[in-house]
Amino acid sequence: KTKAVATTTPSVTQTSKGGKKTLRKGTVIITGASSGLGLATARSLAETGKWHVIMACRDFLKAERAAKSSGMPKENYTVMHLDLASF
Repeated sequence: KTKAVATTTPSVTQTSKGGKKTLRKGTVIITGASSGLGLATARSLAETGKWHVIMACRDFLKAERAAKSSGMPKENYTVMHLDLASF
C-alpha cells in the first residue's frame, strides 16, 4: 500500500543576475518506502536530482539501511518515522 503525494513540482526559474536558470527541487512524500514498490519509486525519483524524497516509514532504521544500500544520493532524501496505524 504505497502512496506517493507530490507536494511541489520541480520548476525552472530565471534569476535577475545574468539571466541564469536555476532548478528548484520538488518535494515528494512516499509512504512504505523501505521496501518494494515504495523503495523503487523513492530511488527513481531521488536519482533524477529533481526531487527531494521524504521516505515516511514505520521502521526508521530499516528505511535508512534500504536507502543507503540502494545507492540513493543522501542529499536527495530524508527518512521520517510515520506509523499510520498509531493513534
